[in-house]
Amino acid sequence: MIETPTPPEPPEPELPEPAPHEPQVHEPLLHAQPVHDLRQQIDAIDDALLDLFAQRMALAPALKAAKGGAEGVAAMRPAREVLVLKRLIARAGPALDANHLVDVWRQIMAASLNAQTEIEVAIAGAGDVMRYHDVARRYFGHGVRFTREAEVRTALNRAVDQDRVVAVVPWPGSSGSGVWWPCLTETRYHCLSMVAALPMRGEAEVALFARTNQFEATGHDESLALAYDPHHRLTRCLNTAQLTGRELGRASDKLLLSLDGFVPPDDPRLLAALRSGLDGLRVIGCFSRV
Repeated sequence: MIETPTPPEPPEPELPEPAPHEPQVHEPLLHAQPVHDLRQQIDAIDDALLDLFAQRMALAPALKAAKGGAEGVAAMRPAREVLVLKRLIARAGPALDANHLVDVWRQIMAASLNAQTEIEVAIAGAGDVMRYHDVARRYFGHGVRFTREAEVRTALNRAVDQDRVVAVVPWPGSSGSGVWWPCLTETRYHCLSMVAALPMRGEAEVALFARTNQFEATGHDESLALAYDPHHRLTRCLNTAQLTGRELGRASDKLLLSLDGFVPPDDPRLLAALRSGLDGLRVIGCFSRV
C-alpha cells in the first residue's frame, strides 16, 4: 500500500507588530510650568494690553474732533457701542464669557468717553436704588459724577436743563417703580430721548434719558413710543401702518408702547398710524441689546 503524503500545514497568518505606546499629551501642559514662568507670561501680556490701551486712549482727541467737537451727551454713541460689543462677542466665541467681555470693554469705552467730554449721571426712582447705581456705574465707569435724586421728575429736569446730564430711571412699565412714564407726555420733556437700556445683557432694569435727537440703528433694535389711545385702537392702528408692537403700560388715555425694529421719529409709518387714530404718537427712543 502506498502512503499518501500529508500536505504541509498552511503557515499561520502574520500578526501586525503592536504599535508602540504613545503617551497621551495634554496641551497646553500648564500644570507642568513653574508659577514663576506663568507669571512672566502674564506680565508680558499685561504689558502688551497696557500699550494697546494707551494707544486706544490716545485716539480720544481725534474721536472728539471727528464728532465735531461734541460735548456732553452729544458725544455718546450707544448704538456704535452695541455694534462693537456684538462683533467682539461673536469673534470670541465660547472661549470667553460674554458677560465678562462686556464688562471689560464697557470700562474701556467709558474711559474713552470720559477723556472726550464731561458726563454727569442723575439716578432716581423707587425700587432698588443701589442696584440702579451699580448698573449705571458698570456702564459709565469711575470717571463720572453720580448724584441721587429723590424723584424721577427731578432727574429728568436736570437732563432737560443740562446737556451733559444723563437721567438713569427705572425701566418704564405698567407696575411698580416703572409707572412714572406718563410725565414724558408733557411738552417740557419732548426734548429728551431714551438712549440706552441697562444692563446691556439680560432683562432691562433702567433706562437712560438725555437731551438728544440722535437715533442710530444697529440692525437689532426696539423702539419706545408714547400715544393717546382713549378708544383702544392700538392694534388696528399698528396694523394699518404696517407696524408691529405691543402695549407696555396704560394710564387713563396715555399709552406706552414698544415697536419692533428701528423706528425713528421721521418714519412715515408713524404718520400713517396717526392718521388712523393713534393720537399724539411720538417715538421717545430706539435701543438695542447686546
